Amino acid sequence: MKKFFLDFSIMLCVSAVTLVVAWAMQPAKQSIVISNTIETDDTVSATVNAAQKDKSFENFVVDRFDFSRDGYDLLEQNQEDVKTRTDLLVEVTGDTKIYRLAIECTWVEALSSKGLIWANETEMKSILESAEKEKDVDVEVKIILIVGVGGTPTSPKSLYIAPIKYHADRSLTAQTLAGFETKFKSNGKFNFDGAVLRLE
Repeated sequence: MKKFFLDFSIMLCVSAVTLVVAWAMQPAKQSIVISNTIETDDTVSATVNAAQKDKSFENFVVDRFDFSRDGYDLLEQNQEDVKTRTDLLVEVTGDTKIYRLAIECTWVEALSSKGLIWANETEMKSILESAEKEKDVDVEVKIILIVGVGGTPTSPKSLYIAPIKYHADRSLTAQTLAGFETKFKSNGKFNFDGAVLRLE
């Protein structure tokens, strides 16, 4: 009988040791979670980096306006991370009308053959609504997308200035963008003639 209890006790001890060893092997699963966390951090880092490049390009655009000349005023430079309105709001006073240019700035290393999606549906809806609120009897609002491609955000190789009118314009094909490519001088200044914004 004593031998039975002794054998039973040994079996219990062996089972307990087996459970402890199995439990100790669990950290291998945690490494997957850690790996996912690192990937998420990289994604966030890439997003932040892209936002910083867009902000640098935005400053490039601002510097190409001569706000010391009569009729050109920078009303707003959006500092929000969330895209509820465009980056810039520039007012140009014409002979008979005031124009407010709601300008969105974005820089990319290269244009995809599929074109460019510069805003999601929610952002585009907010931008259109925000521009609508700026309208008045004597104020005409124009939404303009300025895209820098290649080079650096502060010295792009190519520049595209595209008018934005509809919700579908949040996505522009490469062919559509090609029609808005602008030749420019590095020290050129923006000029708006009531219809088109040019960098001259």
